[in-house]
Amino acid sequence: MDLTSLLTNIYLLSFIPSIGLSFFYYFLSVTLALSKPKKEIEPLSNYPFVTIQIPVYNDAVIGKSIEACLNMDYPKNRYEIIVADDSTDPEVLNETNKYESHPRVNVVRRKDRSGFKAGALNNIMKYSKGEIIVLFDSDFIPPKDFLKRAVAHFKDPNVAVVQGRWRFFNIDENMVSIFAGLSVLSYQYLVYPAKDMIGTPLLSGSAVVFRKDAMEKVGGWTPYMKAEDMELGLRIIANGYKIVFDPELAAHCQAPFSVSSLVKQQMRWTYGGLEAFKARADDILKSKYLTPLQKAFLSFIVSLNFNYMLILFQLLAGLTLGILNILPFGQMWWIIPILGGGYFAGISYALTNEGHSRLAPKGILSTLLMGVVISAANTYAILRFFSGRELPWYVTKKHRA
Repeated sequence: MDLTSLLTNIYLLSFIPSIGLSFFYYFLSVTLALSKPKKEIEPLSNYPFVTIQIPVYNDAVIGKSIEACLNMDYPKNRYEIIVADDSTDPEVLNETNKYESHPRVNVVRRKDRSGFKAGALNNIMKYSKGEIIVLFDSDFIPPKDFLKRAVAHFKDPNVAVVQGRWRFFNIDENMVSIFAGLSVLSYQYLVYPAKDMIGTPLLSGSAVVFRKDAMEKVGGWTPYMKAEDMELGLRIIANGYKIVFDPELAAHCQAPFSVSSLVKQQMRWTYGGLEAFKARADDILKSKYLTPLQKAFLSFIVSLNFNYMLILFQLLAGLTLGILNILPFGQMWWIIPILGGGYFAGISYALTNEGHSRLAPKGILSTLLMGVVISAANTYAILRFFSGRELPWYVTKKHRA
């Protein structure tokens, strides 16, 4: 096979899964838009004790998160806040020092950052008194009713974890933040409800609520994992515990606003997802609590990572064929609505539900601009994973103001 034939085959064959994924997003967009299911939550009759955990590493925004948590509409004597502060930045240390004497805030520091975020969370578990554990990243600002709605789910004894949704208060800051916000919103508005219907929602690492005893029974967090949330979620459902996704349970946070931060975040998520599934694949496939459909769907979700490689290979092969004048560039553009149409429909659906429908044109443009960059970065992360090379732990930069 000569180079021209090879490039042509790569170009054509990569259309098959890409078109399938596009129609998958079309299907989800239409189905969910027509159904719009809402979970009704019964009011609480009693208030279990809750521990809010906030890990922080050099994020000066931590003060706003602590203040939001202190102002929860929940009995003040029925919850506590523990800050796992691994910071080295004097500004951040000064910020968390302000709360050291607060009666409802416990600031815990370690000698080193062993285990990274997972290590910090395991460390503060021994200080956590709550039977329910709520986890927020340091830039998250939850609404006042977050605890009441979250805790109400645990009246069902089968529920071990409740995953909330993320919202972004800086989504319209620039093209990077639009793309970063949309990549999460489209996933949480489309894929998460599908996972919830099938019974396989996992964790997004923040705005997540645990039943403490269930978490302890599965062994807590695994240190040094790049996607410690996904790995724990796989372990939880493999052991027969129930995770529910509540789209009405939402908290605001920051979207990455620089190309560097976005690329590093996406690479960590892609590498971490593969790492987590490799670590728990045997548990998932052998689990007596999961149906064949659930196991297949989990495998499908992990396989979505490889779409980045397909997009990159398709683009490179198409450009090369165009440069060689084998496939004129004009013949390449008509396929974009087919390949990207499903995702664009998902973007429109997510933005409409968020009240940001005016951002739809910029959302599509940001996807076309940033999609190539992210596809290249995530392809690199995938290749690095399969070559056995460790990916450095990247911390997503936040606005300090």
